[in-house]
Amino acid sequence: MADQFILECKGVSKSFGGTHALKNVDFRLKKGEVHSLLGENGAGKSTLMKIIIGLYRADEGGIFFDGQPYSARGPADAIAKGISMIHQELNPEPHLSIAESIFLNREDTKGIFLNKRATNEKAQKILDNFGFKKRAVTLMEDLTLAEAQMVEIIRAVSCNAKVIIMDEPTSMFNVEDAAKVLQLAQTIAAKGIGIIYISHYLEEIRQIADR
Repeated sequence: MADQFILECKGVSKSFGGTHALKNVDFRLKKGEVHSLLGENGAGKSTLMKIIIGLYRADEGGIFFDGQPYSARGPADAIAKGISMIHQELNPEPHLSIAESIFLNREDTKGIFLNKRATNEKAQKILDNFGFKKRAVTLMEDLTLAEAQMVEIIRAVSCNAKVIIMDEPTSMFNVEDAAKVLQLAQTIAAKGIGIIYISHYLEEIRQIADR
């Protein structure tokens, strides 16, 4: 049974001074599953996720990823191992294109020169694959906030993520934009990627469950 889970947290505890943020927490995520975490601010949702991506160290407990003991030295190490986190606060580079944003620090090159054509073509294939109706050369500053969030999610997939953590990804969106992000989450999960979806909005969790 254990091999069906892409990510497992067992008995994870974390304290800050005398405050117990997490106490003996167990968590499991299957491949291709959208697993929602619902709770008020301060409930410990983000603390657990920050332990998974290496921003915090657990005081007790263990984490297993793809059946093996797991730890990360930080977000970059977590990404390299197959776990990406999409944060609520977005800081896109406005003058980059969508393609440049997706492949930032991973650009195609010809010798010492950037191969923009190859980067644009690769990005466009990814966008088309997810039904994202924008051209890869579109500037990030010309996107809505929801579209910029979706580009961040697509970028995580392009890094070969097996697990994507979405921390309150639609808290500032209207109903229509939120629905687009939720649909993208379902599309990604259908490709076998596990998604942890954090929210403190019960109605949003119901929307995920109804899809």
